[in-house]
Amino acid sequence: ILCDLAICYYHISNHQVCIDLNMQILRMCDSVLGKTHPTKATALSNLALCYGDMGHNAYAIRYFKQALKIYKDIYGENHSHYATVLNNLALCYFNNGDYEKAIIYNDQALKIYKIAFGESHPDYARSINNKARYCIELGYYQPAIELLDQALTIQKSLLGENNPAYATYLNNVAVYYRMMGDNSRAISLLKEVLELKKAILGESHIDYALSLNNLSVCY
Repeated sequence: ILCDLAICYYHISNHQVCIDLNMQILRMCDSVLGKTHPTKATALSNLALCYGDMGHNAYAIRYFKQALKIYKDIYGENHSHYATVLNNLALCYFNNGDYEKAIIYNDQALKIYKIAFGESHPDYARSINNKARYCIELGYYQPAIELLDQALTIQKSLLGENNPAYATYLNNVAVYYRMMGDNSRAISLLKEVLELKKAILGESHIDYALSLNNLSVCY
């Protein structure tokens, strides 16, 4: 119950209460459940998420690594929980500007997701997308483009073309192409986003207006 309560506070951005609750859970785990219990790993991961959101990446990395060790001891290195923490560690290193290390952790997570879920799973697609962003920051544009195309294909098959979530994803990919200086590809994607939002939401919706604005910035 405490874990669920802590997550609720996390989702409403009340990070301090979330931290206090997770610290309480950690103390309970050490005294009752043991130091290698999955609940302790969950609490450590939740603490890391809080500290990461607050910009304290050193704390986030420390707690994620502690959670990683527990998950490794309990489940081994091919479990989805282990992969999720690896993915979160990659994001922490990305936020620290250590893009090479972010790719290393992301690649480990990708390998596990591929084995556990296959290449048509949302977690695999998200990790592919994250790696593309890391490559862009390092100037590895061609690998980034290949990754974005792969992730786009997966998301299209998972969500369908007439899904607002797919339109949002297309918009994000367009932003990445703008970051790489490929305005023509960005414009093409944003036009597709605009048509999707027009069909799904209509021309009087705020999201349609926002998409028009995003497209105008590219010209």
